[in-house]
Amino acid sequence: MGTNKKCVMVSIDAATASTGYTIWHNAEIAEQDRFFYDKQKYKDHTQYMRETLLGFLDRIKPDIIVIEDVPFKKNIKTYKLLQRTIATVETWAMMHDTTFWEFTPSQWHSLVKDAGEKVPRKREELKQWSIGKTGISQDDISDSQLIGLAYINMCRAEEKRSA
Repeated sequence: MGTNKKCVMVSIDAATASTGYTIWHNAEIAEQDRFFYDKQKYKDHTQYMRETLLGFLDRIKPDIIVIEDVPFKKNIKTYKLLQRTIATVETWAMMHDTTFWEFTPSQWHSLVKDAGEKVPRKREELKQWSIGKTGISQDDISDSQLIGLAYINMCRAEEKRSA
């Protein structure tokens, strides 16, 4: 008798105020939420985010981690903070033999948009686009869901090409 192993994936939208995540079991959503950064409680945001994400990953032990790569805009401090957060997650994945995948925003947008649909470019319009696609009223969580869906769509397209 074979065993049916559950594939656990987590998709993450890291941000400075809150980080959204979606946990997937065999490509089905199991849990969604976000981590908040409390400036009153934690003076070192980077350390807080690292500790929070490491504890979270230790708890759920994902087989796959998908995260949004951070495009450089103008704020080098924010960029460095988010790059350190991504590096922490990637290091955890390497140490635990976990598949790690990064999408740029334009990559994951293209994998979840409808045929012929134009993806907005402005930040506020993108938030509303993401919320409209998922029905989730919080953009960090809705983005995390779409980032995971992009990975699933990419894998399904690859399976079709290979068949």
